[in-house]
Amino acid sequence: MHFVASYPDSAKAERIAKREGWREGMDGMLDYIDGFDYESHKTFGSLSEAVAWVQQAIVNGPAMFGSGTVDEIEQVRFGHGRCKYCVCGGNKTTKHHIIEEGGIVDTTNETDCLDDDD
Repeated sequence: MHFVASYPDSAKAERIAKREGWREGMDGMLDYIDGFDYESHKTFGSLSEAVAWVQQAIVNGPAMFGSGTVDEIEQVRFGHGRCKYCVCGGNKTTKHHIIEEGGIVDTTNETDCLDDDD
């Protein structure tokens, strides 16, 4: 199992928006950005390390909106629990944690396989 931490990165968002025509002082910086192209991600071997990385980004300022996420990813081999419609490539998200400055504030069990019967 591994843990993928992410947060919306203000510095990355600003660089992308400026490249697309936004200038400081203008409203709507995020209107110049597609989707979540401004997220920063990092993979960890433990939940505590992943949470600490997101918390540090929140406290030090690069994390926008005061939050981030950590997804628990389970490796699933063919013939050992992968569904017949596998689109995750064997990297199945099993839990999704929302992180704020004080730590984990919400956890959701993920069951987003296309074929939950297998």
